[in-house]
Amino acid sequence: MPSYTVKPSELANAFDRAALFMAANKPRKMYTMDAALRYAVGHDLRVFYACRNVIRKSLGTSTTAEWLIANGVPEPEVRGMNGFRNVRAWKLLWMQKLADQFARASARSDKPYPFTYPF
Repeated sequence: MPSYTVKPSELANAFDRAALFMAANKPRKMYTMDAALRYAVGHDLRVFYACRNVIRKSLGTSTTAEWLIANGVPEPEVRGMNGFRNVRAWKLLWMQKLADQFARASARSDKPYPFTYPF
């Protein structure tokens, strides 16, 4: 499997920019994390795949809504149109948290993380 490296500062920048795009005034274009990340990193697939890998490892095999329900969020707050808005807000907060996490990691050491392509 091909491998690549990404610095924590690059991940922090990508998650921060993606959070900004998700928080924009036109949310219909950026309601998924993938869409916001793709817009945030542009053509740098190395950083995009690393961000997606971080998210997928956190979620495992479940969707964001299923993960939230499994971690104590009541199901009515996750399903339906109100649930759609709530999940979108939680995704935005999660991306901001990931940006902070990788910013702190890059402040300690900006040593690259190794990843492998998911395909």
